Amino acid sequence: MMRISWIVPVALAVGLGLTAGCGKEEPVEQPPVGQVPGPPGSPLPGPPPGAPGAMPAPGSTSPDKDAALVASGTTVYVNNCSGCHGPTGKTDDPNKPDFTNAAWHASHDDAQVKKYISDGVPPKMPAFKDKLKAEEMDALVAALRSFVKPPQ
Repeated sequence: MMRISWIVPVALAVGLGLTAGCGKEEPVEQPPVGQVPGPPGSPLPGPPPGAPGAMPAPGSTSPDKDAALVASGTTVYVNNCSGCHGPTGKTDDPNKPDFTNAAWHASHDDAQVKKYISDGVPPKMPAFKDKLKAEEMDALVAALRSFVKPPQ
């Protein structure tokens, strides 16, 4: 019971940290209801497939499955990573990655991130291959990807 009592406040802190910048967006002009932006047949605006924030390819995963994966990964992050990497994935330590930086995510594919988690990054980051299952590592990668701040 003691373990659960500290997880809830840390999880809330992570959630609050992720939403802290939400109110600072400039209003975007929306098309009238029922209209699709752009000429007929043009693609909808948004990130290209495979980019952070893009919708999954048809048939790959569902948004509900993705949300469950991120939630599971966030629990893994809180329990194993937040002590060194901070509750929001960003620290003041220049030797640690900024998980809120889209450029970092663009330069590290999922396999690389899983390798860092599995094998560690000597001398400071321990290996987690004996502590986390493959499914937990996949969920952790999904949670790390969710830390990216949208472009402003």
